[in-house]
Amino acid sequence: MHPVVFDQWRADWDGFGEANVKLPNIHALANKGVRFTRAYAASPACSPSRAALVLGREFQHSPVKYNRDKYLTTSGWQPHIHRTFPTLLRNAGYLTFSTGKDHLVSVESKNMDADMSLVGFDYYRRVNDKYLLCEYANDNYTNYLQSRGMLREFCVSNGQFGQGYTCNSTPVCDNYDFTECGFRCQRPAFREGMDVDTWTRQSAQDLLDEHWRESGQPFFLQVNFPSPHPPLALPAGKLKNRMMNLPKAIDTAVPYHWMLRNGSLLRIPKPSLEFSNFTESRANYAALLELLDSELGQLLNFLESVRDLRDTIIFLTSDHGEHLGDHGEWSKFSPWEVSNHVPLIASGPGILSGRVETTPVSIIDLAATFLDLAGLQPAPWMDSRSLMPVLSGSGPATRSVVLSGFIDDIEASLKESQQPFFFEAAASLFNTSMLKLVCCPMGCVKQGTMLPVKLEPQVALMNVTAGHGAAKFEHDILNKPPGRGMPEALHLMQFLSEPRQAVCLSVLDAFRK
Repeated sequence: MHPVVFDQWRADWDGFGEANVKLPNIHALANKGVRFTRAYAASPACSPSRAALVLGREFQHSPVKYNRDKYLTTSGWQPHIHRTFPTLLRNAGYLTFSTGKDHLVSVESKNMDADMSLVGFDYYRRVNDKYLLCEYANDNYTNYLQSRGMLREFCVSNGQFGQGYTCNSTPVCDNYDFTECGFRCQRPAFREGMDVDTWTRQSAQDLLDEHWRESGQPFFLQVNFPSPHPPLALPAGKLKNRMMNLPKAIDTAVPYHWMLRNGSLLRIPKPSLEFSNFTESRANYAALLELLDSELGQLLNFLESVRDLRDTIIFLTSDHGEHLGDHGEWSKFSPWEVSNHVPLIASGPGILSGRVETTPVSIIDLAATFLDLAGLQPAPWMDSRSLMPVLSGSGPATRSVVLSGFIDDIEASLKESQQPFFFEAAASLFNTSMLKLVCCPMGCVKQGTMLPVKLEPQVALMNVTAGHGAAKFEHDILNKPPGRGMPEALHLMQFLSEPRQAVCLSVLDAFRK
């Protein structure tokens, strides 16, 4: 079993939609397997999403709630009570491997071998978050660069938070919020041999060569590519044509950031981003995806050379999406489709070929799916549902609702004068319409012009259908006119955690008066 996880890959940039991204290896994988068009992350942030996946637990039941210096191994998680699915596979006789950015173990770990084993991996080659590479320089990737005399060159070029000479930072990045760093990379960042995604793929091959090839044991290999997460830095010769045919960012006319200061919302002017800036960033994002497609193809060729692919099952997905300028924002952390909706493809023996599945699923369902493939049952504490009935054609998906959420470090947000990111969402099909209830106890963020900005509880019922302009991906039906969709909203409300239910039910009650 081989899950391949891209970092910050949004669903509509999978090469099948409007975005003109050439991904032949991904297309071939989908044509031989099942492609899910409604797969969602448990949280639109790296640490919470990856912790929820490895535990097979919903965001509301996972110990990792926010992304700021939090990892599974430092979250209060009880590993001997709530074991990860790699641990359960290892206990069943599998060799377990991980390469790339796992985002489960702290960059300040004092015993990386012990912590990675605690998460469930026998062997690993890991890289820190791209933004932290030069600050810590203590992972396998930066050790690789250091051993070849490349580390200083890499850090001068890329820089902390992507502020080296390769990527032009913005005033927002410099003064308020680093989430806009590394999106405007305008010159080559690496020479041959320095690319982190190539290193991640090669490390996966090296691990199998060193530890599996002669063992004869079944194995589980998770390959965690760090891209297309920013900085959107590229190897020499890979910068894209700035006029390539890519969809334009939508709902971009939001000339300010909202910041919380002394209990009041302030409008902080945003730097002017012209059309060319959006185009450059999107073109580099597309270029990174095309490079990842090439790395995926090389990985599949390697697996075929050492093990018959007829016995190999590949899963391809992402931990969350990316705004890419939509709704006037970059990065993720929001409940909206561009941030939470991700690709998911499965291909291999026993899996249907050429099927497109529209049933909503969560990427935490991969945990139960991997265990199912190994002949194991999901642990009692898991919320994960096996996708094998859908993948094999033996039955429908059993998940009635898809959940997601995120709680920023409120204290840190207040200290840094940012509006806290704080929401839970529940989505389900009603007949043929996909409806998503969004509950924001302190006001929704990164909403562009879809919703008004408020520093008070906010509820929206989004119709996830293609529209125009700001409503290209979804639009609110609860507030326009007030009270529309109330039965569906009340149905979805019951799936939120109790504290969020109480707050957001009070908002719905106002509609009913």
